[in-house]
Amino acid sequence: PQLGGDLASNGNDITMADTDKVILGTGSDLLIYHQSTQNFIRGSATASPLYIDCCENLNIRHLDTDGSNAENMIRAIGDGAVELYHNNVKRFETDSNGVRVVAPEGARAELRIIGDEGDDNNDYFKLSAGEGTLKLQDASNGSSWEDNIVINAAGSVELYHDNSKRLETTSSGLKTQSSGQVD
Repeated sequence: PQLGGDLASNGNDITMADTDKVILGTGSDLLIYHQSTQNFIRGSATASPLYIDCCENLNIRHLDTDGSNAENMIRAIGDGAVELYHNNVKRFETDSNGVRVVAPEGARAELRIIGDEGDDNNDYFKLSAGEGTLKLQDASNGSSWEDNIVINAAGSVELYHDNSKRLETTSSGLKTQSSGQVD
């Protein structure tokens, strides 16, 4: 049957069974439905991108099945930051200067850079900050992160070869960890 006018719920719910769809657009361009344990908002492959035009801020949260325990996943703040969360802890955000990687209290902030599809250990690098140090590390040994460069706040800079310190700055200059040979 055709509706012939606006649909008013008159204070009642509209109940639909699993896999029943709300279909919008002349060419069925947008579908909203629930199937078994999953919820879908799906645009057709030929339709324009899906836009969410919203209020000042947009929050995407996870809720437990009973609707409790709301956990942030993504927050988009109007005219401001975009924030990404892991287990309800903010880990990444944009700001007017670029991006920030944020660690919880007492933990190191890490940015992992994986090249060449990560198909071997030499493709894995990590930049981490915390406890007064900034570290550039690699995982070339296959079992742990090894130091390449360590910058100590208001102090030394250390250079490593195969996780062995070879050179560091001191208050009086440079200190080598080997024969003192510079080629």
